[in-house]
Formats: sequence, C-alpha cells, structure tokens
Amino acid sequence: MVVVIGGLAGGLALSQPSSNQSWPNGIGPIAAFVSKDRGLAFLHSVPIHFQAPKAFDKQIASQDQADTPSERADVRRLSAQYRALGLIGGSVNLVGAQTALDSGGVLAYYSDAQKDITVRGTTLTPATKVTIAHEMTHALQDQHFNLTKLDNRADTSDKSFAMTAVEEGDAVLTQNDYTGSLSPAEQRKANAEENAPDTSTPPSGPAPSAGPTGNSDYLDVTSAVPYVLGPDFVLVLYNVGGIPMINGAFTHPPASELDIVNPTAYLLGQRTRDLRPPVLSSGEKRDGAPDTFGAFDTYMTLSGRMDARSALAAADAWDGGSMIQYTEAGKTCTKFDVVGATSAQSNVLSAAFSAWAHALPPQQATVTQRGQTTDVVACDPGSSGTAGTRSREHALDLIDERNTNIASAYLYANLRPRAALCVGDLSINDPTLLNAENTANSSFSAPGASVQKAIDSQTRQLIATCEARGDQLSP
Repeated sequence: MVVVIGGLAGGLALSQPSSNQSWPNGIGPIAAFVSKDRGLAFLHSVPIHFQAPKAFDKQIASQDQADTPSERADVRRLSAQYRALGLIGGSVNLVGAQTALDSGGVLAYYSDAQKDITVRGTTLTPATKVTIAHEMTHALQDQHFNLTKLDNRADTSDKSFAMTAVEEGDAVLTQNDYTGSLSPAEQRKANAEENAPDTSTPPSGPAPSAGPTGNSDYLDVTSAVPYVLGPDFVLVLYNVGGIPMINGAFTHPPASELDIVNPTAYLLGQRTRDLRPPVLSSGEKRDGAPDTFGAFDTYMTLSGRMDARSALAAADAWDGGSMIQYTEAGKTCTKFDVVGATSAQSNVLSAAFSAWAHALPPQQATVTQRGQTTDVVACDPGSSGTAGTRSREHALDLIDERNTNIASAYLYANLRPRAALCVGDLSINDPTLLNAENTANSSFSAPGASVQKAIDSQTRQLIATCEARGDQLSP
C-alpha cells in the first residue's frame, strides 16, 4: 500500500517485542512513538530503504502501467464503466491520469510481501519522519493481523474499499499523532514539504484538461478517500471503545462501503444484503466478472449531477448492490441493481437514480424500480462523455465533515449510534460549527478559547437536539 501525503485485540497490545531489534539511525525514536501510540509492540524491526526521488517515482509509475493483456482489458472495462456512469470525461486516459496523480505524490510504501518500507528521498526531513510513522503503522498491522490475509479475504470491491479504509485510517491517525508531537516549526516544515510542487521528475504528456470531457476529479477523490474517510471511521471506533475497538476492526472488518460512508452502520452491526448479479438479456454478452455496487459508488455516481446532501441521503439508504458489464451490438454497458433496507429507503434510491439519469445526456441511462430493487443500465458514450457539473471533491468534504462530527459527538456524550448520526447530519448545515472547526484545523497549535467555546457550544446543542428526538430518529 502507498501513502499519499496530504476484546481479542486488546490482548495483542501486550505482545512482547523482540529482544533483537535494530533500527537505522534516527528511526528508533519514530518506532518507539508509533508502538506506544498504537498500543502494539513491534515483534521485530522493519528494514527501511531510502531511494533517490527519480528512481522511486519511476518504480511507482511502473506499478500504474497496464503491461499484460489482462491488465489492459481491465483498464478498458474500467474506463467504459466510469464513462457510462458519468464519473470521468470522455477524453480521460485512465492510466495517464493515475500516473500523474501518483508522480511525486507517493512518499513511501510498506510492502506486506517483502516486509519492508521504501522511502522517497535519502534524508530524514520532517515530512519523511511523518511518512515513516505512517508506514510503520502498516508494519505493526501486518505483524499483528497479517495484512496479506486480510486483503485476500476482501474479495469484492465493496470489502476491499472498507478494508483499505481501516488500514489507512489507522495509519493516518498515528501519523497525525506523531506530527502533533513535533514542534510547531517542524510541523510547518513538514506541511510545506508535503505540499511543495514536485520538480524532480518532469511531467510526461500533456496536462489533463479541466473541461467537461477531460474532468477526472473522481480519480483524485478515489485516491484520497481512504486517507479521508478512513481516519473518520477509525476515530469513531477509538472514541467509542479505544484501541481495543480499533483492533477489533482488523479481526472483524467492516463488510461494505456503507460502514465507511456511515460509521454508525458498523456500530449497529447493520447486515447488508448480498445481491445476485443483474440478469443479462438475450444478445447481451458479459464483459468481465460481476462485482458489487456499493454505498460509496452510489454517492460518487450521484454527486456529480445533484446536490451532495441528496446524494448522501441516497448512499445512507443503500443496503446492497451488484453490478455487471456487458457488450451488445458494439456498445459496452454497465448494469447494476441497488436496494434499500426499507421500502422508504428503496424509494429514496430509486428517486435519486431517476433524477441522475434525467441529468445525463438522452438515452445514456435508464432506471426501473422493481419492488424494492432499482435497476440501472448505463452505456458508454465514448469520447463525448462528461463527468457532471458538480464537484466530487466538495462531496468528499461534506461526508468528511459529517463523519468527523459523528466522531466528535462521542467525546461529549455516550450516545446511541442513531443520535450520533443525527449530530453528524445536522453539523453539515451548521455554519457556526463548521467555521469554528475550519479555524481550529488550520492552525498548528491548540484553538483559541473563543473558537473552542464555539465548537463546544454548538456540538452540545446538536447533541441535545438529537437526544430530544429519541425514537423519532430514523432506523
């Protein structure tokens, strides 16, 4: 995995470290911090390799390339699917866009196959130390929970999304704690390094177009989402049950994107439905393997064509989804089914996808409601495809704000999950709270008294409002 800078488990924290640990110069204190902060002992030291930026970037870029016929077929199918759903513009080159995202943005990675860490650069700058703290957390995860086994068990895109969010969310929180242990001057240096434009490797090919057919902000969002919603999810767990509950997410992982989109679904143990793949009609030839169509897929698909709050309500209503691609008469199409947990939630999904299809070019998508199931068919428009007029980065910010405030609510009160969700939902419509939180988050020091007072006052007010609603809260 890579980092882009920007009960049973409780006993594991007592594991004894190996008596024969050797760390490179300057790494020992980082390892000690990570181990203490995460509550897990290193069972052995982790080899760390420092690579010159050009060599590192070349290695990362090679991982994005589609070198085999199977990989090229996957890229073709994925590109057609993204265009059909209106997620990317028709002129976007998927491999090129992903390579551009990764170039200079990946600062280090932990290999669960080689059990080592590779770092971009050869000196221990503040940003490099922060990055190593992140990757060392992955090494701890691997030593105690076996990341290869966990990732192999995540055999659908839905499960893989959820498992990656747990792994990265856990590492980001430890990384943030390490950053907080640095002096304000070092924090500023780390922030400046992480956000500085990379000039070591010249960009290859033309810059991606920002026009309607060149829009690829969906790719930016999907690259960032484990590092944004993952920490929100893990922080909810920590505020509810501490380190043992975080460890529990590795032994009993979240099962779907819904748990990450709405962490209270995980707290409630909500069991979503496994839907059979959509049925193909005569003349429709399956293209690739069936897969899931999750709550985050729902949110991203809808949010490019409608208000993000409406899209989030539909994603929260999701209770199961399946997808298949097919070809017919020279066209490549994506067919997916989604259901809600209740009739009312199924109707929310159906109405949202009907509005989405109406906002697409004529005949690109059709939506049919069949009982509680919404059937959607969308076909690849080719180079004329557009990604919608609404920002998916804004959509990610909205859900991040909601879930961050769900986590914060547990610092103020012992809430039922539905009340915590109510607090999160109300928070994204509370400009006083959001402005105060934005001020607090933009500083390298503790927020001022007036800012903290505003956060405390508004949060407690939302909690009181949600607790007063009691049984009126949606199931």
